[in-house]
Amino acid sequence: MEMRVHNKNHPVSPTVQWRRSVNGLCQWALALATGGVNSYLHRAVGCILAELLAHKPLLPGSSEIQQLDLIVQLLGTPNENIWPGFSRLPLVGQYSLRKQPYNNLKNKFTWLSEAGLRLLNLLFMYNPQRRASARDSLESSYFKEKPLPCEPELMPTFPHHRNKRAGPSAKSQSKRSKAGHSIAS
Repeated sequence: MEMRVHNKNHPVSPTVQWRRSVNGLCQWALALATGGVNSYLHRAVGCILAELLAHKPLLPGSSEIQQLDLIVQLLGTPNENIWPGFSRLPLVGQYSLRKQPYNNLKNKFTWLSEAGLRLLNLLFMYNPQRRASARDSLESSYFKEKPLPCEPELMPTFPHHRNKRAGPSAKSQSKRSKAGHSIAS
């Protein structure tokens, strides 16, 4: 994968861009070559998990360069200590990243438990070799904290919402069949 600035005639939807947001740095640094597809997808899962926890987009940038800046603001500036080989990646010398020495996940997710923060940090690791695998993520102690997940058959179904959605279409079908019936009689 390569980072490219998108043509004005073919803009990237903000939703697509935000979903790729944390992966922007991966693309920029050609992480597929260094970490493989699974590593790239785990970072996307981290972004989606963070958005579910926050109830809003995690990094709503309007361009790929702004996405990189938002990533650095949240996770800190990558360097050789946290990502060995970072300085040798092909496009690193072409851009200057803001100096942000700290990871700010704890400040952004103040209500999240230590286990939840640990899971997000493992999913957002810059170094692909240290990033959590799917198995590591599923075995995270975050998923063993209360409230524990329940069996699917015990999940609430919210029938009143389902009936509201079904109501108008069921009524219009009933009206159509009555109208069709009266024409035929």
